[in-house]
Amino acid sequence: MLDRGDFGAQEDVMERGVAHVRLDDAPHGLRSLAQWLRSESELRGRVRLTEHSIEPGDMGGALDAVAIALGSGGAATIFVRSLFTWLSQRQVGTSVRIQLKRPDGTETTLDLAAVHDPDAVVDKVLNFLATDE
Repeated sequence: MLDRGDFGAQEDVMERGVAHVRLDDAPHGLRSLAQWLRSESELRGRVRLTEHSIEPGDMGGALDAVAIALGSGGAATIFVRSLFTWLSQRQVGTSVRIQLKRPDGTETTLDLAAVHDPDAVVDKVLNFLATDE
């Protein structure tokens, strides 16, 4: 997947972690979400599209996720709120999973299928990123 170098010159991108957002309507939905998140000034330079690994015989990689670097400055809160706003403008039933990864390699996944409260998701994301285990 992505590492610190994939986010360009941002020095604090792995300070707290990275979120990978996966949708059931990829690749169109992933491109749309990436464009939406890049419009947030606090997320500029922190959003990348990722691809599946290319296997022998493949013609190229398929889009896998939108990766968002969650450094300091409230990027995690802005990311979650912007994601929910984007979802509110989409077809009902879009399946969304957020995989969070801390710099120490610890990961967790949030399934947003039945979640409608952005504050609850913000709390989960911030609590996960703040844990030093």
